[in-house]
Amino acid sequence: MTLSPSDRLDLGDILHRYLAACRLRDNEAALLELFTDDAVLDGPRNYSVGTEGVKEFAAMERGTQNARQSKPPNPPKSTAVGRMILSNPVVEGDGDDATVQCPWVSISHDPHDSSVAPTFRTGAYNAVCKKVDGRWKMQRRVVRIDGLPQFRDTPEYEAGAKWVREDGEWRLEPGERDEPVSPARRS
Repeated sequence: MTLSPSDRLDLGDILHRYLAACRLRDNEAALLELFTDDAVLDGPRNYSVGTEGVKEFAAMERGTQNARQSKPPNPPKSTAVGRMILSNPVVEGDGDDATVQCPWVSISHDPHDSSVAPTFRTGAYNAVCKKVDGRWKMQRRVVRIDGLPQFRDTPEYEAGAKWVREDGEWRLEPGERDEPVSPARRS
């Protein structure tokens, strides 16, 4: 069974709703609504699995938002704000399974320091979606930033490190992994 026009519209909109949810100060519930319970979030900053992984990602995004909301006279070192522009989503699927592929451009600037030039990045989202109780949800969300490796492909990930945001700056926090990452988890 091919996708209905309504399904295509909902799927084309899912990444827009995802980006809007990321920007909320209280984003956890909104993000959980967009993902299946067994979701995989894969990108340059994280590799998270399941409901707990979505909650972890939501907390990481809240850290970014809190830094952006800081006001002078004591803003964190980096207070960049930006917008992401999604373009030309390609929706494919059949029945209750679908994929959405969508390139993006990100434009960021620091409103507290006009001497810092805006930055531009490009990449793509790839989402595997499943219809659950009549609503489309993402089962796998992969974000790629052109020129950067996926976090799961780095030695830091292999060692159990995580990205954390502190005082407006991102840093890798060392960790230990109880067991090696299996090739199946990496794909």
